[in-house]
Amino acid sequence: SQSTNNAFTIKESPLPTVLLRTLSALVAIALIVGCYALGKNNGIIILAFLLSPLFAWEFTHIAFNKLNLPTTNKVFFIFTTLFIFVFSSLSLNVAYIFPFWLSLISFYLAINIWIGHNRLSTETLLQFLALSTLGFIYCGFFPASIVKILSLPLSSSIHWFLFLLFVVFAGDIAAFFVGRQWGKHPLAPRLSPNK
Repeated sequence: SQSTNNAFTIKESPLPTVLLRTLSALVAIALIVGCYALGKNNGIIILAFLLSPLFAWEFTHIAFNKLNLPTTNKVFFIFTTLFIFVFSSLSLNVAYIFPFWLSLISFYLAINIWIGHNRLSTETLLQFLALSTLGFIYCGFFPASIVKILSLPLSSSIHWFLFLLFVVFAGDIAAFFVGRQWGKHPLAPRLSPNK
């Protein structure tokens, strides 16, 4: 079934939303626990490296589908995001990360403006560039931060990681239930229909 909200058409899953979220959380917990059991912190770090391309690919489908972009823009976004993730994860000196980010994102924006100014409307190009910058943070920096946390020499680094997961899951669950109970206007119906 589908529900319509202003300009967006939302495809609803055949499973109830709460059940789908619960199953997703259980799969995520099983993956994290399994990777930790196999390789301690390094198992979770490897999982982050394997899932980062999936995060970037999913982001392109959520954020860029409405813009009707050429595939080359999406592919360029995914490769740039992966490059940011890998460099940010493996860089030993944190002082190099920020200048690297600024340089790479500036290069990315310049290339896309140069290539897209004749093919895309100004509004579409600006939306794409703004969403791309957000995507670099969401799909590149956040997973790299997980790698940095788990790479700390402290024996409690796994506790910091679990605390981070708890905060993210608690915020997501709270937003879901508050949105269903008291929400009147969806904030981002394409991203999360019930918040």
